[in-house]
Amino acid sequence: MEQGRKERGQQDVLLYEQHGRQLEPEHLGKFVAISDDGRILSGRHGFFLGDTELAIAQQAVAEFGTPGPMIPSTS
Repeated sequence: MEQGRKERGQQDVLLYEQHGRQLEPEHLGKFVAISDDGRILSGRHGFFLGDTELAIAQQAVAEFGTPGPMIPSTS
């Protein structure tokens, strides 16, 4: 079970690097929802950024189903 979590964590980081990192310069500290296939949760600006983990998780559940871990934009 622990190995599965580690692999999922690595997958989440890779998805973030590929699809979420580009949003950081203008949206530092916000949350973004990225599906396993790389879709970014859509919204008014082509993606959805939440101020809180709860806000983005609620939108992600509605769009993608149960969300994975949330990674804040902190760089």
